Amino acid sequence: MIAPEQAQKLAPTTAQNSPPQSAPVAAAPKQPDVENLLSQRQQAQTLQQTLQTQREKLAAKSAQTWAAQANQEITALADQANQQFAGRDYSGAIKSYQQASAQAKALLQRADKVLADTLATAQQAYEAQNSKAATEAYTRALAIAPDNTQAKQGLVRAQSLDEVLAKMAAGRNHEQNRNLSAAADSYRAALKLDPAYSDAKASLARVQGQINAQAFSQQMSRGLAALDRGDFAAAQTAFAAAQKIRPGDSSANDGLAQARQGLQAREIAQHQQAAETAEAQGNWQQALNEYEAALKLDSGLSFAQQGRARASARLKLTNALQAYLDNPQRLSDKAVRDAAEAQLAQARNVADPDSKLRDKVQQLTALVSAMRRPVPVKLVSDKRTQVLMYHVGELGSFDSK
Repeated sequence: MIAPEQAQKLAPTTAQNSPPQSAPVAAAPKQPDVENLLSQRQQAQTLQQTLQTQREKLAAKSAQTWAAQANQEITALADQANQQFAGRDYSGAIKSYQQASAQAKALLQRADKVLADTLATAQQAYEAQNSKAATEAYTRALAIAPDNTQAKQGLVRAQSLDEVLAKMAAGRNHEQNRNLSAAADSYRAALKLDPAYSDAKASLARVQGQINAQAFSQQMSRGLAALDRGDFAAAQTAFAAAQKIRPGDSSANDGLAQARQGLQAREIAQHQQAAETAEAQGNWQQALNEYEAALKLDSGLSFAQQGRARASARLKLTNALQAYLDNPQRLSDKAVRDAAEAQLAQARNVADPDSKLRDKVQQLTALVSAMRRPVPVKLVSDKRTQVLMYHVGELGSFDSK
């Protein structure tokens, strides 16, 4: 329902004074359908809002730049509809809004194709190394779709294209002059500007491969020369560097194995010499340590196995003799003396005794002999004390014995 005053505004005005009763009365004009007018007005307003939203979307997509005429037609229809609405021609306004909205909808649908075509044009310009055309096309694409990732990335690449091409040209020039290091630097600079530039990636990979080949050849030559002069440490360093350049290369692996074998053989020889020197000096613990170190490098070394057994036995014998010398009072016990004499007998049977062993045998023999000789002992007491001597028995009381 509508208020009387609202209906009065919608209805056309009539004469203020009624004709005289005596005059003929004309037929009253037909009253407009107020309800229908209000419904049309509301429909027109809804269509107006829909059209406004569509036009805002078109503006955001910069339709005025890529569909100027169609955009102008929509604007003209919108203006016409607004005028019709203001003149209360709601039926006409509805038709105008509907027509404008249909054209706006079609234009919005067309925007996706325009964007795709613009991006394709931009890519073609970029591939043709036309940085200006590519920049312009990507800029148009961003005007249509400001958040489009492809357009954003493409614009950045297009803007740096000329500098990238300059770096690539410098790299090719260095490469032709066999200045591979400088060429690689130029290609890296190009990739820093445009990490997706495929030509720079391929060029850098090609040059780096040549640099690596040269470095590999140099390290292999150094390694072989070091092997020839017996410098196994330098050879190992060179072959390890070559192996790092080309992991798994058979020639580098073989060279490294030879260098390590040479180092191992030299280290084993050093342990053998040190062990033999220690044996000659009677340093059996040191000799044992050297033989065990050699066996850690190669458990199958026969000289080290035999030397370890020999050093271990001599060390055990030497330590046993030294234990008696360190505690000579123990030799007063017959069982201990017997054991000491057994060790002495074993020591005397050693085929090639060292000077230390001979000295220990001599010292211990003297001690054992001394312990076997009776020694007179004079005991003095007070003739009142009962004396008991360990291992001898009761001696009773005495003043001298």
